[in-house]
Amino acid sequence: MTEYACYACNGLLEQAFGNPVSELADWLNVETPAGIHFNDVGGFDPRPPLQQQITAAVIADAKAGKIILFIGHSLGAGMSYYVARDLVAAGYNSPLFVAIDPTQWGTNIPPSPDWTLTPPTPGQWAVPPGFTGMFVNFHQPAYPGGGVCVSGGDDIPVPGENHISIPNSTLVRQTILNAIGKVLA
Repeated sequence: MTEYACYACNGLLEQAFGNPVSELADWLNVETPAGIHFNDVGGFDPRPPLQQQITAAVIADAKAGKIILFIGHSLGAGMSYYVARDLVAAGYNSPLFVAIDPTQWGTNIPPSPDWTLTPPTPGQWAVPPGFTGMFVNFHQPAYPGGGVCVSGGDDIPVPGENHISIPNSTLVRQTILNAIGKVLA
């Protein structure tokens, strides 16, 4: 039997804004079949030291033979890129990673270190080399979100949404649900 490890990573202080990632995870848990259950990670801030704990858990699940599905919003969307990179570096892969409105000020493009506040390519994100699954990046134009995927993934603008509403927009929900359906097919 196939086992899935499904993560929904919060951004900075999401709990103060109505828990949009938790709401998305709850909706996905109702709409997807048994065996797909998204668990919230990231707490109030997914950056170190939680970054190392989340990455270690994802890699441990991959080593255990579980199929990884990872969704993140805001700083959690940045985590999506960092975790995908570290998963590939550990010799594993995933069929689906989703970044929802990564920050306009962040990037994962070298030579920028993780979480830098003054990168040379702010707001540009790239799917890590060697990642073979679907990688979907959603964005809206307003700060603090608006980060775009410049290579390796699907970059989808979501007009009419703001940084807090975008995770639960119809376009984002349906696209993620359809992507999960492709993973399960």
